[in-house]
Amino acid sequence: MDSLKVKKFLFYFLILALFSSFYVIFEFIKIKDSVYFLNVGQSGGVGILGKRIFFLYDAGKDKKIIYELKKILPFWKKQIDGIFLSHFDKDHWKGINEILKIYKIKLAFLPKIDFNNPKERELVNILKENKIKIFELKNGSTILAENSFFVVLNDGYDAKKDNEKSLVIKLIQGENQFLFLADLPLNFLDKIKNFNIKTDYLLVPHHGSKYNISPELLELTNPKIAIIQVGPNPYGHPHKETIDLLNKLNIKFLRTDDGTVGIFKDSIKILK
Repeated sequence: MDSLKVKKFLFYFLILALFSSFYVIFEFIKIKDSVYFLNVGQSGGVGILGKRIFFLYDAGKDKKIIYELKKILPFWKKQIDGIFLSHFDKDHWKGINEILKIYKIKLAFLPKIDFNNPKERELVNILKENKIKIFELKNGSTILAENSFFVVLNDGYDAKKDNEKSLVIKLIQGENQFLFLADLPLNFLDKIKNFNIKTDYLLVPHHGSKYNISPELLELTNPKIAIIQVGPNPYGHPHKETIDLLNKLNIKFLRTDDGTVGIFKDSIKILK
């Protein structure tokens, strides 16, 4: 009798294991190269997903980023291969404290670090305490991960103010091109326009602030679609002037407070 129970247990266990294996394989096959502009409120967070890799550009400011990561990552993916932290304002990185409760982060890519600045040291110390390898990027640096190719266009070495440190990244994923500007001020446009900044998808700088966008920026980047990463805020972001300019230039725009924006090879999905 006991032997029969053991055999039944083993039979059901094998059936469950087989079902689980097929489910994981099916979920893996479903993964497509994609970029997600995450609905993380008045903050920053972009996910770059491939078959075997996942990168982040900024980490949000609270646990809201965890809810969004769970929407886009397969359940077994508990490692972030690399995270670009655009600058040292906490609304762009403080969510890393929540991320590290669930996910391991292998590498962190930062702009120029001023170790005499306590705000910058705070972030660096968190990364070191969690044994995350830190790289200070330079203009022209490139990173290739599967089908995602990252190019650094602003490294913060000439910055005098916080937002001027914004790590500007151009991403080429398959046939799609993306430009991430973080909170880059307009006076730094001259520093990046010698690169090819034409793009398909533009992350509008500084949550749609009128002070960070201009006709010249939009003409040089010439995006098909602009994405405004925004949430409830006391600043009036996105400013009416920003929306009016996008409309005037016939540039379609999407807002992350309407849901996470997923960009695929030939389609766009809004994840509520």
